[in-house]
Amino acid sequence: MLGVIGAMGEEVQLLLNQMTDVKTSVHAEISVTKGSYKGTEIALAQSGIGKVNATICTQMLIDLYQPANLISAVSPAACSRICGPATSSSPPMWCNTTGT
Repeated sequence: MLGVIGAMGEEVQLLLNQMTDVKTSVHAEISVTKGSYKGTEIALAQSGIGKVNATICTQMLIDLYQPANLISAVSPAACSRICGPATSSSPPMWCNTTGT
């Protein structure tokens, strides 16, 4: 399974609109949608803005869903505010949770 975290609704909604077989649950006031995206099982969560929210959301996904990998789905617009100009092809942040 792949864990995907977006801080803002716009980031999450892009993937959510393309997911199938979805089931949504709430943990620690974080909405997590589990389903399939282009044949890949994912757990999609909206963390809210900020490092603390992202950390809480990341740990919750690891504890409850045990994803093999995590992606922080930062939109190009959000990335450009933080890191300078970005394009729609800018890579997301990637974290392998299995240590391999």
